[in-house]
Formats: sequence, C-alpha cells, structure tokens
Amino acid sequence: MNHTSTQAVSVDITPHSGAGEVIPSLPVERIVAQRNSGVTAFLEAIRLLRDAQKLIFDASGRGWISGMTEIIERSLSADRSTTREAALKRSICRYADRDIWTRLMNDTGMFTLMSEAQRKEWDTQLYSDDCPEITLDNVITTFRALNASKGETFEQGVIDVFRNLSWDYKTNNPRFLGKRIIIDGVLDNHRGLYFSVRTYAQNRIDDLARPFWILDGKNIPDNRVSEGANLSAFISQGGAASVGEVFTCEYFTVRTYKKGSAHVTFTRPDLVEKVNDIIARHYPGALPPVV
Repeated sequence: MNHTSTQAVSVDITPHSGAGEVIPSLPVERIVAQRNSGVTAFLEAIRLLRDAQKLIFDASGRGWISGMTEIIERSLSADRSTTREAALKRSICRYADRDIWTRLMNDTGMFTLMSEAQRKEWDTQLYSDDCPEITLDNVITTFRALNASKGETFEQGVIDVFRNLSWDYKTNNPRFLGKRIIIDGVLDNHRGLYFSVRTYAQNRIDDLARPFWILDGKNIPDNRVSEGANLSAFISQGGAASVGEVFTCEYFTVRTYKKGSAHVTFTRPDLVEKVNDIIARHYPGALPPVV
C-alpha cells in the first residue's frame, strides 16, 4: 500500500518586500488598516442612523422616514458633488416633513374637519415637489389659515357629498337631502371572500356626519374613530356576513350591499332640515320655494 507523505509548509506573509514574499505587490498593512477603519465607520454610521431614526420618530410619531432606504441607496451610489448633496438633503427633508405634517394635522384635529376633497387636495400638495417645508413660520401660518376657515371647511364636506350623489336613484333628490340617500362605490368586493370600505368612501361618510355633530352642538369625533372608520371596522371584522346588516351611527344608519353601494337613513329630521339650509345657501335654486 502506497502512502503519500505530507509536509508542513511555512509561508512568509510579512508585508516587507523581498524575493520570497508571497504577496509582493500589495500593501497588506494598509489594506488591513482600511478594513478596520471601514468597519468602525460603518458601525458608527449605523449608530448615527439609529439616532436619526429616533429623532424623526419623536418629531413625526413614526419609527422611520418613508423612503429612507431609497435615499440611503441613492446616496451611496451617487457622486459627492455639492449639487448632489443638496438634492439628497431636500429628499430627506421632504420625506420627513410629510410625516411631520401628517402628525400635526392628526394631533390638532384638522383632518377631522377636512372634507374628502380638501384632504385629497392637501395630500396632493404634500406628496408633490412643493411639499411645504416644516418651519415655525410655515406651521403657524398654515394653522392660522385652517382655523380661520373652519366654518367653510365643515360645510364644504356636506356640499361635496350632495354634489356627488347619483341621481339615478329615486331616493336621491337633486334638490335636497331626504330621509334616505344612496351612495355608490362604498365597498370593494374581493371576489366575494371579503369586503372592505374604500378610503374615499370612508371619508365621504365622515363628510356627511360632520355637519350633524356641529349643528347638534357636539364635538366631532377624531377622524381615526369617526363614523367612516367605525363602518370600515364593522365591515372588516364582520366579514361578508356584515354586508347587508345595519350599521348604526349617531345621526344615521348605514346598510351596505355586495354591489358596493350603501343606503344611508337619517335619524334626526330636525338636523337634516338644517343641513338642507346649508345646501340651499350654496345652491340657491336647489330647494323648492316655501309655500
């Protein structure tokens, strides 16, 4: 039987140049030092990003800036020119400012007063390149303007609902709100397996409820626990069985149907009359003359 002999080989890997050097042309000491410095810098960058994450969370109430991963990837692959650095700063500020504006609008209750159309207009501006910068002057100016237009804001909601009603239904009257109205496109039908309330429909339900609360002299529920939000929870938690069931709100009931529509039946005729007065102010020819 043949045996292959083995012999330990001693290799000189010292960084000094010489005839017997294994890596004769590479500065090993510098490479190792760069590696160690790079790892240290990387870990420090992670620590700083975590600090930034906490600061943004404290400011916006969210744990991470939306789109931050994309910003980091772009910054690592881009050149370090002054123009590029300025563009990255604008991106970071824009993403952070959107979340901060959203927090301010929620915490101050402004979203609760905004109609669906006004909310859509606000979101369009917020997610454009002209997103207002978060500065003390901008915040104060914006909220002064919003507070000054509160009355117009709540009226606009019910006008938007009235204007978007389909007159194909006999129940819907193009001149005023009656005992009941039918709203189209409230539900999304997910192959009959489950149903969900569309976001814009949820906001329209809130638009409809808002003037009733105000005209009744009561505080409007926060938009996160509003009629629209509660209807959405009612449908999502009840599954397909909840469609067709009556959902009861403070001032009306809602019955949804699998085709996506919803029948809204008002339970306070006295307040409906006051809401119709608002419609008449905006559409003087809408209501019939008093006989």
